[in-house]
Order: sequence, then C-alpha cells, then structure tokens
Amino acid sequence: LVTKWLLSGDREFSYPVFYSAVSCIATVAAIIVICILGGFDLHMLQKRHLASFTWVAVLTALDMGATNIAVESISVALQQTIKASLPVMVVLLEMTTMGKRYSKYVYLSLIPLTIGPILAAAGSSGVDFDLGGALWMVVAVIASAVKSVKLHSSIHTLRDDMGKLSFLLWLE
Repeated sequence: LVTKWLLSGDREFSYPVFYSAVSCIATVAAIIVICILGGFDLHMLQKRHLASFTWVAVLTALDMGATNIAVESISVALQQTIKASLPVMVVLLEMTTMGKRYSKYVYLSLIPLTIGPILAAAGSSGVDFDLGGALWMVVAVIASAVKSVKLHSSIHTLRDDMGKLSFLLWLE
C-alpha cells in the first residue's frame, strides 16, 4: 500500500489505490478470522526465505503500483490490451533466459490471447492513450513476467513451507 502511494504521482489516495487498500484490509481481516477460528496455523516468515520473499514482494508492489498509475491515465480497455501481452512476455523471457522451448501449439495459443484484447479495445469507444500511462503498464507487465519466470520456484517453496494463507497474509 505504501509503495503504491509513493509511486502515484499526485501523492493522493485516488480510486485505484483506495480500492487496493480496501482489498488488502479485507484479505488480511479474512485470513485473521480464519486463523482465529482454527482454519490454519499462522507461520512466521523464516530467515532463509527472506531474500526470495523480498523479491516477490518488490516485484508484486512494482506491478500493482505501475498498474495503478497507468489506470489513472489510460482507459481500462488499453490497460487490459497491454496486460494481455503478459503470456508472450513470459514465453520470451523463458526462451531467452532459461533456454526453454515449447510446442507449436503453445506459440499458436498466444495469438488469440494477445489479439483478442486488441480487437476488443479497438471496438471500444473509451480507449484513451497516454504515453506515460502506457509505459507504466509496460513496466507492470515486465515486473509480472520477471516474477513469474525468475521466482516461480521460490514462490512455490514459500507457499509450501508457510502455507498458502500465511504466505498471502505476509505478502499483503
């Protein structure tokens, strides 16, 4: 929440940041109630996971903060169109950094995933373009892709060791 506020240009709690704050409070409150009712055991973040958890938290905050900034200056249709490039970005990062290769069906499936939102945005009358907002949305997509590719195993290890709800609580 603080990161989103610091990244927002006007330093005011406008709608996207307010919505994220309400979401964060509701999630934490629900997790605490479930814990009190005995639904799970709350686990603390272990020292050995601190570096991985920090990267996950920083990239998540950058993704959410950049998305909030973008939404303030571009239409939701354009934001979703740019966000639709995430699967392509993940595949490209995995190919270039990890040498992964996929079947032709995976590559072919990326076409409708990317083209669909573009066609939907083209048909929308509410597509407002702002270069700064578009660039912030690209930053959000890159942060999300890097988190998906580079920290995938770390996220699963953290969730397995801490439990999914404990992980979510500390990430919120």
